[in-house]
Amino acid sequence: IRTIYYNGGVISGTSAGAAVMSEIMITGNEHINNDSTRAFIDIKKGNIETTEGFGFIKSAIIDQHFIKRKRLNRLISLVLENPDLLGIGIDESTAIVVDGNLDVEVMGEGQVILFDATECNDAKSDENGNLGAENVKMHVLISGDKFSLNKK
Repeated sequence: IRTIYYNGGVISGTSAGAAVMSEIMITGNEHINNDSTRAFIDIKKGNIETTEGFGFIKSAIIDQHFIKRKRLNRLISLVLENPDLLGIGIDESTAIVVDGNLDVEVMGEGQVILFDATECNDAKSDENGNLGAENVKMHVLISGDKFSLNKK
């Protein structure tokens, strides 16, 4: 896959196959909360388990099934812990197409939520591990919308 990609080929992924495109990949597990009936109920430091993805997209973390499965807290947690990276939550029946310039177009039936904490103020955590920040941007994108990962 890497050889195809670095030689200019087109690659694609769905579900975990989309998440693995970023350098930091969400595994779906939590470190702090072990109650699977109440998954991702907090925005806490060190809770979201990640692993190394393919790294084709280095400037963002990608999450999938985003709106339908209510994965807001896990992506916000990672964006606040990695404010130099964008958070891209792709919903079901929805895709992003990323070209060689890292320009993105949304396609499909659902939405893409984009979190940008690159200009946030006062990113912090408290004694309980709760994460906080000011000036985190959120965009709700629909089919046909475009954005640049480089220009944010």
